[in-house]
Amino acid sequence: METTRKLISFESLRPYLDLHPDQVKSYKSSGIPAQDSTNNQLIDWIHVVTAFEGKPMTIMVKGDDAAANPSFQAVLIALKKNDQLKFKLVTNPVAAPPGSELAKRQLITGNKSSEE
Repeated sequence: METTRKLISFESLRPYLDLHPDQVKSYKSSGIPAQDSTNNQLIDWIHVVTAFEGKPMTIMVKGDDAAANPSFQAVLIALKKNDQLKFKLVTNPVAAPPGSELAKRQLITGNKSSEE
């Protein structure tokens, strides 16, 4: 069974570990700093978890057209620095613009993609 883990910065780790189990459920984390090149803690977290597990992680990166490019670049840098060159990219599909050739084709074929 997979468990969802909180994303915690190193500075927030001690207070988080001191929480009562009932408090952990409602804990709101600001996440792992990754965009600052001098404080990209994601690099260290990936290294620590990989060393602890003893095997490469299965990593999924979620992003879509609303994701900020610097955030995505920071994640890619952290993955590359840890030789994690395989990962899954999860996106939210964007609908074809109304009236476009793709939208017309999708209406006719019922496909959501022109490649199907």
